[in-house]
Amino acid sequence: MSEIFINANGLNKAVEKLRLPDETLQKIINRAIAQTARWGLQRAISLLGKATRVSAKKLKTRGRIDIKHAEAGYASIWLGLDDVGLGHMKPRKTKTGIKAAAGKIMVPGGFIAKKNVFKRRGKNRVPIDKQMFALHEHAEPALRQVADEVSLRLQENFDRAYEAIVYK
Repeated sequence: MSEIFINANGLNKAVEKLRLPDETLQKIINRAIAQTARWGLQRAISLLGKATRVSAKKLKTRGRIDIKHAEAGYASIWLGLDDVGLGHMKPRKTKTGIKAAAGKIMVPGGFIAKKNVFKRRGKNRVPIDKQMFALHEHAEPALRQVADEVSLRLQENFDRAYEAIVYK
């Protein structure tokens, strides 16, 4: 599990310059935070998908946004980083086993059954182990990049929301 927090503390200088009613100002801040949170989740999914070659469809189900508008004005982006089965990484059968993620991962002696990749533990038919990919190992750089970009994007979204509401 990994989380990124977005809050309006960085907007204090911009908010002080504006002479707007509190209700309008809160509406602008809420809109900017919500837009930034949605963008941050999509960006995190995109970067993580490129780094790991897991489909965005699979990663999208693991992401959540929690937006608290009331008075605090913050949002959090949550992304579940449990292991993913190699069946979600476009596995291909080769002579020696299974290749997944465009040849990035090799499972010698593995086989595909019911859209999953398995490998036998010994010489017998059973037991078999489902082959998994550790997502959390590759997620840290992608999430750090999103966390760095969030403050700049929040300022841009604040400016857009200000123009949309005030000049409406």
